[in-house]
Amino acid sequence: MINIEIKKGDLLKEKVDAIVNPANATGYMGYGAAKAIVAAGGRQIETEAVAEAPLIIGDALQTTAGSLPFKAVLHTATMDDPNEPLSPANISKAVLGAVLMADDLGYKSVAIPGIGTGLAEVPYKESAKAMINPLKKFVPHSLEKIVFIDLNDEMVDAWKEVLN
Repeated sequence: MINIEIKKGDLLKEKVDAIVNPANATGYMGYGAAKAIVAAGGRQIETEAVAEAPLIIGDALQTTAGSLPFKAVLHTATMDDPNEPLSPANISKAVLGAVLMADDLGYKSVAIPGIGTGLAEVPYKESAKAMINPLKKFVPHSLEKIVFIDLNDEMVDAWKEVLN
C-alpha cells in the first residue's frame, strides 16, 4: 500500500507536489476547499477548470496552482450538481481519479482534503471509508505519498480510525 499520512492542518500549507480540489462537474469553485484554493491562489485556477468543464464524476483535470506553491491543482468531480446528495461511491471515484492522475503525471506527493462532509453532509466516517478504501490496493508508479489533511478534528479522527 502507498504511504498515507493523516494530518490536521491547512491543505494550502502542505509541502506536496499537488493538491486536490473536490469539484463539481461545472468546475466553478464556490464552496469549501475549492473556495479557499481560489481565494489563496487566484481566479485563474477556477477559470482554467471551467474551461475544461464539464467534468465526469471520477475523472480529474489538472490546472496551474496560480500563486500557490504547488505544481498543480488536481480537480476531481464528485457531483454533477452541488444541490444533489453526494454518494460515497462518487467520493471513492473522485479520490481514485485524482490519485491516478497524480501518479500518471509523475508527482511524488499529493494532499487531499476531506470530501463531502461540508455542504453535502456526508458523515465523517462514511467519507473516510470512501476516501481510503479504494487506495488499499493501489500500486503507484511514481506517487510516493498521499496526505489526507483537514482542519476538522472529526474528519482527521475518522481517517485515522479507517486506516487502522
